[in-house]
Amino acid sequence: MALDSHLSLGFTTPQDAWSWLVLLSMAVKVGSTGALLGLKAGCDWPWVQRQEQPLWWATKLSALTLCAGATGLCWQAGDRETAVLFAVLLSAALLLVAARVRHRLSRQVAAAPGP
Repeated sequence: MALDSHLSLGFTTPQDAWSWLVLLSMAVKVGSTGALLGLKAGCDWPWVQRQEQPLWWATKLSALTLCAGATGLCWQAGDRETAVLFAVLLSAALLLVAARVRHRLSRQVAAAPGP
C-alpha cells in the first residue's frame, strides 16, 4: 500500500481531485479531533466550546470522506488491491459512525425535558 505515491497535487486530473480530497479530509479530521480532545482535557477555548457539535460531526464525516477519497485515489491510480482495502475500511467506518450517531442521538433524547 503506497498511498503517498498516488498523491498528485495539481488541479487538472481526477487524481488531483482525489488527492486534494484525501489531504483536506485528513486535515479536518486531525484539526477537529485535536480541538475536541483539547476541550475534553480542560482547555479553555471559547470558540471550540461554541462549535462543539459541528466539530463532533466534522470528526465523523471527515473519517468517511478520508476513506472514500483514498478508495477513489487508489482506484484512479490503478491500485485495485489498496482500493478494495480502503473500501472495506469505508464500510467499517460507516458502521462505526452510524453507531456513534445513534448513541449520541439517544443520549440527546434521554436528556431532553419531558412534556
